Amino acid sequence: MPKNFINYFSVVVVLSLSIALSAQELSVVRLTNEQLELGWKKGVGGYTLETLKVKGTNGWEIMEIAKYQHNVLYASSKPETAPQALYDNTGKEILFPAPQYRYIIPSWQQNTNAVAMNKAGENIVFYPSAVKRVSDTEICFRYENETMRITEKWCMDSLHQNDIKVDFILHSKKTGYYSLATPSLVSIDKYNFQWATVPGIFQGNAINTDFVQAYGYGQGIPDIPVVARERTASTLSSLITDRKGVTIAVTAEPGTGRDPWPKDKKMHAEWQLGLSVMNREGEFSPTLYHPVLGEKNSLMNVGDSLSFSFRYTIQKADWYAVLKHTINDIYRFTDFLRLKQTKYSLHKDFMICTHILLMTALPNGITLYIRE
Repeated sequence: MPKNFINYFSVVVVLSLSIALSAQELSVVRLTNEQLELGWKKGVGGYTLETLKVKGTNGWEIMEIAKYQHNVLYASSKPETAPQALYDNTGKEILFPAPQYRYIIPSWQQNTNAVAMNKAGENIVFYPSAVKRVSDTEICFRYENETMRITEKWCMDSLHQNDIKVDFILHSKKTGYYSLATPSLVSIDKYNFQWATVPGIFQGNAINTDFVQAYGYGQGIPDIPVVARERTASTLSSLITDRKGVTIAVTAEPGTGRDPWPKDKKMHAEWQLGLSVMNREGEFSPTLYHPVLGEKNSLMNVGDSLSFSFRYTIQKADWYAVLKHTINDIYRFTDFLRLKQTKYSLHKDFMICTHILLMTALPNGITLYIRE
């Protein structure tokens, strides 16, 4: 047998094995560190998260994986802003608030429109079709269809081992309104969990089928996937602690939400981040939306791009420990306190900022402060 034929045959075999091994390596992709393990597997439709493990006190805790993992909301025209009709369990329409509470009616109507009730737009469900390993701790997914092209960068946080940082970039191929949703990693039993909260909006250890109690008064968790505004959220995060004591949170990176005072005008009503404890399909899984469909920066022309950066925290700890981590380590609240300079007491500040008439007419000498 000629020597050059043997060499040629050897090269073909080596190349074939290399291609086969590469394909085999890319069929399963993992991100791991000492606290977390995530594994994706390529199927017919694309890459799906198949395993998620978190280190606990007695070994690894295995989480139940979400069925609906990736989605983007799209609308060809601006969603309607009219409030949705609400009905109780008997089918009777809910009339809330009563007409005499005229000052809160506009806010309630905003909080129950089609976008807030998670009914607006087309829900585009997808699975990444390609992946590239950037390093041992970072991978990059890609997906493309006739409407959009998406790149997802997933990276284990080197400073906080229970955190995974994610960066999304969406390129539009069709003019319209877009809203990126954070992928759902887990599906938690909504009837058997320890705690759930969108801080400052609602909280509880049980689903409350009374929508007004849950969403209007913050008592319990709404039983539908409502999307809350960030304007009254104390922390831009959504958290759930499951029955085993594992907390999963998804948190927007600082700067994602609206700036309430960008210059000399109040912009508190802008809605740039939506927060929910359920995904669009109703699975109990912390979810964020940015930009909000129909709101600022959601309208895109062909060729435009938008980005969304967020992180997951998955830890065998209660919700408050994870919330403190978000407040202090991610949003660096303690650094803000060190920069703060309090020169006046609240009483003195009040006296300076308002015109006061002092009146000491009461017999017991009590001072009354009367504002002009």
